[in-house]
Amino acid sequence: MKIIQLIYLLLFFITGNLYAQSPCERSYQKAIVAFENGRFDEIEALLDTCINVELFSATWQVFKGRKAVYQQLVTEAHLETQNWMKASQGYNKLLTINPNFKIDPSTVTNEFLQLAKQYQVYPKWTFILQTSVVVTNRKFDDRFTVDGVTILEEELTTSENILKLNENSSYCVGIQYQLTPRLGIGLETGYFASRLDYIGKYDDAVFTDGERYTLGLAFDEREQWLYFPAYLKVRFPFKSSNIVKFDFRDRLLSNLEVYAYAGASANVLLSSEFEALILLNEEIDQFLTTETVNLQQNNNPEPNLRRTFNYVFLGGIGLQYRLKNAALFFDIRYSQNQLNQVRENVRYSNNRLVENYNYVDSDFRDARLSYTIGGAYSFFKSRKTK
Repeated sequence: MKIIQLIYLLLFFITGNLYAQSPCERSYQKAIVAFENGRFDEIEALLDTCINVELFSATWQVFKGRKAVYQQLVTEAHLETQNWMKASQGYNKLLTINPNFKIDPSTVTNEFLQLAKQYQVYPKWTFILQTSVVVTNRKFDDRFTVDGVTILEEELTTSENILKLNENSSYCVGIQYQLTPRLGIGLETGYFASRLDYIGKYDDAVFTDGERYTLGLAFDEREQWLYFPAYLKVRFPFKSSNIVKFDFRDRLLSNLEVYAYAGASANVLLSSEFEALILLNEEIDQFLTTETVNLQQNNNPEPNLRRTFNYVFLGGIGLQYRLKNAALFFDIRYSQNQLNQVRENVRYSNNRLVENYNYVDSDFRDARLSYTIGGAYSFFKSRKTK
């Protein structure tokens, strides 16, 4: 612990010396003296090099963020001389240097405050990287029916689908573009992996021996998808200006925003692996209470039982916290496939599936709830609103 404290003290001492020895900082101190003595015309010349010329010395790189402070003083000098055009250009330049520059209203003149209120800064381009934990709800459209086949003699009267395992995750990259400070569009490319284990449970199944059984079809299914969402996004920042009181609450709210979005996605199936097993009576409970899934009687009638392409409607809400140009966000997204996911040639009409494999699929659509965390990096733009 003492070693860490010593390192911090050493770094503080080094950076403090760099700060004191910076030629730009010495020019800034001279500019402050000129400002206090009413020599406003001298200030831009004193700070021009530090604001406009990129110096690549170690000292300059450490304090590059001070450029916005220097530009603020230049802008205030133009306001004092009532050069409104140069003041407006100067403030716009300040926001270009540092879009996240915060202004404490208690430390600036009323003229500077009124100028700041005329501008709004928003992220023009944003690049995102995110990962999601996904819960899938498999919505079955029809009951399991097997008319005229060898195992079952009549339509099953009751059906229930019991989900045992629901493991889904996705990874995504995307880009967002703001059409206005509030409204934007987004495009993403993502990978989604899913594993579902469930039982289609059917009561009062009548077999050829005349007995009634509870029939269960156990499914273990793994899928991999690529998805390509496009959506409209609306931002609701808690504070839309750079005027922020230097207290914790105001600082926090100035970096927070809520957002909502809605759109559609084209989904392409990469692979689908499927196992099925017929269970009777107590075998169903044994399957549901077993920690691991091992369908030893593997029936895999088709290499691909699922539709290759599907389209999805989606919507979501989220919360974002900005860290200068970067940001962290969390959102919840709901999406639902719009097409039946069972391929046409493996539906009820294909009796060969039941005759050869004792299995047929119910029609279904997947609805998914995604819990997403991610990071973003934005390039900002300032806009004069008045």
